[in-house]
Amino acid sequence: MVTTDSAPYWIMHRTGRVIVLCFMFLLGTASGVAAQTTTAFQTGERIRGQVKDCFYEALGQEYSLSVGAYELCPLTARVRLSYQVPAPAATAFKTGERRRGSVKDCYYRALGHDYVSTISAFELCPLSVEVP
Repeated sequence: MVTTDSAPYWIMHRTGRVIVLCFMFLLGTASGVAAQTTTAFQTGERIRGQVKDCFYEALGQEYSLSVGAYELCPLTARVRLSYQVPAPAATAFKTGERRRGSVKDCYYRALGHDYVSTISAFELCPLSVEVP
């Protein structure tokens, strides 16, 4: 003779376990996604024809965002962290400078990459800088 009391308990117990596992998975996924993004702060900008490149820095990593030449660069940008092995530091040499009101953009190039540093318009751009 089969009792009906064990079937509902087994189903409820198994269903409860599945719900708990799904909840734990969703909670773990949400915290993992939140940990992968952060806010980067603007460090400079450069205009190339009809495009403006906005440069940002977050936790030692550099990021860029392109907007229309006449648009304002956002002061902050939400970025996804990239976990790369840090490259050895290199020396970037000055390729130019541009004054914009009370600030000056100093342009540098190293190992095929362009870098920009924004300083006060009254300061001199260093001839070289260390870049990551």
